Amino acid sequence: MLLVQYGLGIGINLYAEVPDADHGVGILVAAGRALTHQPVALALHTTLGLLMLVAALTVLVRAITARGTG
Repeated sequence: MLLVQYGLGIGINLYAEVPDADHGVGILVAAGRALTHQPVALALHTTLGLLMLVAALTVLVRAITARGTG
């Protein structure tokens, strides 16, 4: 997942144009617009990033709870 995210990020940085409406707004507003508007690669990049964030938080919670039960 990380390699796909990395590749999408490079491709978007080089070839996609981020809409001007997303510049200078909050992170939640920008993420919402990225998920619902063009380009599609930006929506995929945002979705994978959010999934990776959820996965990282899940691993963190599991590590904290496992430390307390030992």
